[in-house]
Amino acid sequence: MMAMAFGLAMAFLGGCGTISDAYRIDNYEKTTRAYGRLIRWSDFEKAVVFLKLDASTSLPDLGRVKQFRVTSYEALDSRFSNNKRTVTQIVKIEYLVLSRMAERTLTDQQVWEYSEADERWLLTSGFPAFK
Repeated sequence: MMAMAFGLAMAFLGGCGTISDAYRIDNYEKTTRAYGRLIRWSDFEKAVVFLKLDASTSLPDLGRVKQFRVTSYEALDSRFSNNKRTVTQIVKIEYLVLSRMAERTLTDQQVWEYSEADERWLLTSGFPAFK
């Protein structure tokens, strides 16, 4: 699966990409897989390290999100910007609200930006909107 995703990414570059484009794409795949695993296992405290924290993004209330247990995390689509430094990813998250034992589904539109200074991808769209 990873080889196919990387192959598609390389085809997407159309031969005119640079080594740094390939590196960023590979790094994006690794980053979003790691973040997805943390969310999937409801390890929210570790997942917050992927957030870009600035005036428009705040930390989630970690006490509040403990009432949710993720049961499924599925990346549906990823779209790179022309410069390969921003990606919009659509993710379907299924989770339980433990206090009510009710299952919910949300579609999370994530925006990831590559930080040249940090040499890593950061989630700029914030934490999933569990309700």
